[in-house]
Order: sequence, then C-alpha cells, then structure tokens
Amino acid sequence: LTYYYPVRTLVSDALNNGELPLWTPYINLGYPLHADFQSGAWNPIVWILSLTTRYPLWAMHLELMIYLSIAGYGMYKLSVSRGASCWIAIVCGLSFEFSGFMLDSAQFFTAVSSACWVPLIFLHFNKILHSGCRKNAVLLALNLSLLFLCGYPAFFIITIYLLLFYAAS
Repeated sequence: LTYYYPVRTLVSDALNNGELPLWTPYINLGYPLHADFQSGAWNPIVWILSLTTRYPLWAMHLELMIYLSIAGYGMYKLSVSRGASCWIAIVCGLSFEFSGFMLDSAQFFTAVSSACWVPLIFLHFNKILHSGCRKNAVLLALNLSLLFLCGYPAFFIITIYLLLFYAAS
C-alpha cells in the first residue's frame, strides 16, 4: 500500500485527465513514472481499472484477484495439456494460485503480476514446440508482453532463460 497504491492512483489520475502517465512531480522532486515498470504505467490491467473505476483502494484488491485467477487458470490449462485429469488439474491450479509464493508476495505486487503469466507462457511455448501453430505463437507473444508490461523486468529475463533451457532439453 505504501508504494503501489499511490503510484497506481497517479497513473489513474493521469489517464483520467487525458494524459499519458509519463511524469509525476510528487516523488523524488519529479520522477519519470513511465520508466518504472513497477508503477503500472504501461500495465493494461491497471489502465482498464483506472479508466473504469478511477482506481480506488478496492481496485487494487480486484487487480490482485485478477492476477491470482489468471495464475490458477494458467496452471490448470498447463496441467491439462501435460495429461493431468480434470481434478488433478484443478488441484494444480488452486495450489499455484494459493501457493506460499503467490500469497506471501502480495506485498510485492509485481512479483504476483509477473508469476501469473508464467504457466500460460509455458503452455503456449510447449504447444509451439509440438505443433508450430501460429495461434500459439501469437498467444505466447501476448503473454510475454503482458509479463513484461505488468510485472518486474527480472521475471521477464528469467522466463526467457527458462524457455531457452526448456527448448534445448
């Protein structure tokens, strides 16, 4: 609440005033808001919530619930694609969604918003390796871009390394 909520309200105020969230004069005697990916300045989910709700405090909680839901859904789909039964896939999805990392990292909002895209990225990457379908390539690119825009840049770099190792094995 001490960093992410005030910065997201600055993003919301800028968007609702018809401006791009490029700069804020309220932090560090002026701060390039667009250069800090943790601010959510380029996060499409923050933009949608900002433009529809003006980002009150409950919108931050809703954003967290969206990320947790995406994480559970992604792990469910990944588990099904790897041959798990429906019930096992549900358990896998719920286990990832409510894992210690996801719930404990809620104070580091960008960690959750990054981790939620990883199962979908591996799902579409695995499908590309086995089928080569363009649809999966587009979905992989979309999920990678959401990982980059929604989260912490280090997660993006680590995910790229993991994909390279996975492809090489």
